[in-house]
Amino acid sequence: EVGQTVKLLKPGVSDPIATSTVSSIDPAVQAGTQGLLVKAIFENPNGTLRTGQRVLTSVQLGSKKLDAVPFTAVATASGQNFVFRVGSFQQLEQQPGQAPLDKLKDLPEGTKFALQTPVKVGPVQNNLYPVLEGVQPGEMVITSNLMNLKHGMPVQIKPAQPKPAQ
Repeated sequence: EVGQTVKLLKPGVSDPIATSTVSSIDPAVQAGTQGLLVKAIFENPNGTLRTGQRVLTSVQLGSKKLDAVPFTAVATASGQNFVFRVGSFQQLEQQPGQAPLDKLKDLPEGTKFALQTPVKVGPVQNNLYPVLEGVQPGEMVITSNLMNLKHGMPVQIKPAQPKPAQ
């Protein structure tokens, strides 16, 4: 679409060397490639762009804001993706599965539980799965020791460890 942002990138570099907008689109589809000729005019006040220079172009065709979970929070069993949400005993009672509710009800009030929840996710982007179904914004998911967890297990929340500066 005319007016969309176009970025010029050096191969292997993620930061754009120049940014502009689409100025025109040729309506004729190229028979061999099914491509369209799209034009953008880039200002070059510092002379950083040179004739014959190899660059990549990037045009974002559309975007959609989705909630996402870390790559490490998603597990798969029998072809079904799932996460373990952190939930209360009341939430566990609503979907008990195989959890031994009679034993778990005697745990201290405020105990948190692992709730295995099926999810539909999109393709991984920047180590995050966009969540299409299954988890609501703000719900806490477990990101470690997934293979040792079972639905209804009591869990403790440990604060994230700060990462060293890079």
